[in-house]
Amino acid sequence: MAVLYEDKETLVINKPVDLVVNRAESIRGETVQDWVEGQGWYKGLKDSRTQDIEALYWERSGVCHGGTGNR
Repeated sequence: MAVLYEDKETLVINKPVDLVVNRAESIRGETVQDWVEGQGWYKGLKDSRTQDIEALYWERSGVCHGGTGNR
């Protein structure tokens, strides 16, 4: 996944088509949420809210953003 912008509070990625953003029991395979956590982006935060990543429908590609909430 291409990271378009990153700082200590914001992550912006280019989500490919056919990739689901948030985990769910009905979802098989990796999600954007899994990828973000695997990159260690939320590591060390008291309140890891990866489910706050902006969602696009799985069949669409485009820019997604999420924040740490650390302000």
